[in-house]
Amino acid sequence: MYSRLAAVLRPADPADRDAGLSIVEMVVAFMVFALVTVGGMVAIATSLTLTSDNRAREVGANLAAQEVDAVRSAADVFQVLDASTTTALNGTTYTVDRTVSWVSTTGLDSQCGAAGGALLYKRVNVAVTWPGMRASTPPVRADTVLAPNSKINDPAYGTILVSVTSITGSGGTAGVTVTVKPSAVAGNKAVDLASQPAVTDAQGCSYALKVAPGTYDVTISRTDAPHRDEKQAPVSTKVVGVAAGGSASAGFTYDRAGQFPMSYAVGFTGDRLLPADLSVSFLSTYPQYDAVGTDATRDLSPTSSGYQAIAGPYAPASAGAKSCLSVDPQTWPTAADGAVGGRAPAAAAAPGTRSSTPLGVPMGVVRVKLAESVGFVRAKTATPIDDDPGCRGGLTYTFDVRTANKKATGNVVDLALPFGSWTFTTGTSANAIGLPVAYTALTPLTRGRSHFDLTLSFNAVLLDPRRAP
Repeated sequence: MYSRLAAVLRPADPADRDAGLSIVEMVVAFMVFALVTVGGMVAIATSLTLTSDNRAREVGANLAAQEVDAVRSAADVFQVLDASTTTALNGTTYTVDRTVSWVSTTGLDSQCGAAGGALLYKRVNVAVTWPGMRASTPPVRADTVLAPNSKINDPAYGTILVSVTSITGSGGTAGVTVTVKPSAVAGNKAVDLASQPAVTDAQGCSYALKVAPGTYDVTISRTDAPHRDEKQAPVSTKVVGVAAGGSASAGFTYDRAGQFPMSYAVGFTGDRLLPADLSVSFLSTYPQYDAVGTDATRDLSPTSSGYQAIAGPYAPASAGAKSCLSVDPQTWPTAADGAVGGRAPAAAAAPGTRSSTPLGVPMGVVRVKLAESVGFVRAKTATPIDDDPGCRGGLTYTFDVRTANKKATGNVVDLALPFGSWTFTTGTSANAIGLPVAYTALTPLTRGRSHFDLTLSFNAVLLDPRRAP
């Protein structure tokens, strides 16, 4: 065997010894060398990575153990909350994430103990990560449980667990004042608390311990900045019943309000009077919110999808006798000339910020010619004209035109109203309004028409929201 190998490596013929290697043999040789070299480099790199990873895991395990020791030494288990910290060691920045949840007698983990049942203990999970972790490397984890230093459950009393979360879903709302008072219901055996719960912590939690059985009103509020719940209430209340040896949960969604600058009669550039008691409906993914007044700015619950505003208290057809459709431009059918109605574009604002675009409130505008002695004008919804979808609930608005410069404008005033059919009466005082306005004295400045119905004997004007395509 060795003789054959020697014959190949060292040919007997001197001419063959000087022949050298062919180009193919050289390429093959380089490929073999490259494969061996790359394999060796990969093996070395993998070895270095594993060594570095093992060292990082050792450091991570120590950091996780330190975090567990820290939470175990906490004086008050209620103050142990979610947290995230960073530590730089040997040129590597480690992130320590701590998550906590209550475990109740139901056996379920929950934020603020809202899963029901009496509170037993707090579960703490610690995870340590660092940059450059291998995809297959899990975080270093450590877990522990914390029991309250003093008994929080009493067989003769109950517990109220309050949870306040952000409307936008970004977590708990901290710093919210919580007030618990006995409800005003017949036969209620609830008593005033010796002390009110603390403001909500970083997770939006607060607790009322050792509460006498009965029914309680749980109220949340903040006075440092405008806040709203999903129903636009600045102060939100829920009623809970507390049983001996049990716990009751009161969950709220509550956040800093967004500010919305309002633009009434959007699209109309002339001067116009607004009714001081104008009803405005705000439509969004939240329940419809109806407000009264012509505030220049509205504080509303933050929403990424935004709000659309309607002049007038919109009520769907399902509301029956209280329905009001004409105020919403989208409820009007397509006109004979192809004109269609549409709401103003939506405006949005994040928590505690001001909307970059005004919230438009489309309205119709009518010019009314008045006698010099007239001080007040009253507009009232009329029998629908043409294809006006109507407002069965009925609307009435009063305008104080005493300060309007009627003489300079030829004794006319421009009044902004929700869309629909309207009749007008005038008077010299707020208590003496009853003189009908002739239809010839009513001129729509937006789409619409003046109307006199000989059969019904009423003067009216139609304010139409539809626009030609």
